[in-house]
Amino acid sequence: MKYVPVFGRNIDSYIQKRLNNKTHLICTFDREDGLKLYILAIEINMRLEDNSLMPWGKYKGEKMANVPATYLMWLYNNEKCNAEVQAYIEDNMDALKEEIRQLGDKKDETKRYSKPIG
Repeated sequence: MKYVPVFGRNIDSYIQKRLNNKTHLICTFDREDGLKLYILAIEINMRLEDNSLMPWGKYKGEKMANVPATYLMWLYNNEKCNAEVQAYIEDNMDALKEEIRQLGDKKDETKRYSKPIG
């Protein structure tokens, strides 16, 4: 949980638009200068899921499920990932290895059935 102070004049509608299932209004205070202080609580999901967005790198903004397994394993093996991405990889290690194995099988089939050039 992360707590965020927000203050301003006539921003009730702004605050209401920001509230959702992960952002909650904790309390409000009226200040002497006419401003209101809002304390918001934001739930932080420390575990990435398939629909979570890749937080950084070459595939930043892509859904984790769409990030190539080879890239994720490269990050993992080269210790280039943060704790969130590392946990996602460890949680999905078997599926990632299977995806890489299937990619390898497809490459072998392509080599087997393609005509040599020349």
